[in-house]
Amino acid sequence: MSENADKTTMRPSPWPFTVAAALFLVLTWYLLGLYSIVHWQIGPARVLIKVKLVELQTESMADTNKVPLSPERVRALEQAVDELSVHSLTIMNRLEAYHLTGLAAFLCSIVAVLRKPRWVGIIGLAFGIAGLGLAAVVM
Repeated sequence: MSENADKTTMRPSPWPFTVAAALFLVLTWYLLGLYSIVHWQIGPARVLIKVKLVELQTESMADTNKVPLSPERVRALEQAVDELSVHSLTIMNRLEAYHLTGLAAFLCSIVAVLRKPRWVGIIGLAFGIAGLGLAAVVM
């Protein structure tokens, strides 16, 4: 009889949910950092390459000392820039999962707060709020 009483009074621990909230926070931070690199560095570099390609083409036609770029080479370079655009947008779309991982951190922290001991849940809540804050970042 005492064995059944111990099982009913024993409440689930908040530790797994606090650890999960911390791990989701770290994952959110990592994905947001990668998204930031693609958005702020690769995206503008792609535009700059396209502008430089046009400048290179006009300079090669104007200057007789330089070898003019053939139309095939120009098309190949433009195609490479377009492929870079497609790949960088695909990567950015996949890295937007940081919104979901931030939300998952917050949801895990809410479950942790509802369990005892509460102080562990409050630590988990701090992780969850930080994850939700990072998930709210829009670039």
